[in-house]
Amino acid sequence: MLMTPHAPLTLTLSPQAGGEGIPALLSRKLRMRTYRSKLAARRMRHDPTEAEQRLWSVLRNKQLQDYKFRRQHPIGSYIADFACLSHRLVVEADGGQHADNVFDEKRTTDLERWGWQVVRFWNSDILGNTEGVFETLLKIIKDRHVSPYMPPMLELIGDNVDDV
Repeated sequence: MLMTPHAPLTLTLSPQAGGEGIPALLSRKLRMRTYRSKLAARRMRHDPTEAEQRLWSVLRNKQLQDYKFRRQHPIGSYIADFACLSHRLVVEADGGQHADNVFDEKRTTDLERWGWQVVRFWNSDILGNTEGVFETLLKIIKDRHVSPYMPPMLELIGDNVDDV
């Protein structure tokens, strides 16, 4: 089906919420973005940094006091280094390239708007003070109060549906 660039796009609620469902165009774009994010996350899982390996060695298989984490987990158009879905917590292992990074600031703002808390640790701290990083992480998880509210899925595709 060929769509003209000026075709009107209406956003409606899902049938469960009393609407008519997401338009086919929007649904297709969302599926493509999700597919691309999953492919990118899969590639990133195969080439972790040393700090990511160190974090994952403790976060995997519920080793951190039975909290389940996923590695390189897609959230909207972003990929979190580690995510604890039950507590809506994103853990990032950051190298020097992340200092004063505008993209990281926007990403953090978007994730927080969607109900996620983003915690960043420098790679040097992860490698040099591993126990301190895990103590800090445990404290954050235990203090985290998660709202049962989930933002609408439409927010997860970004502000511009045409940027896919």
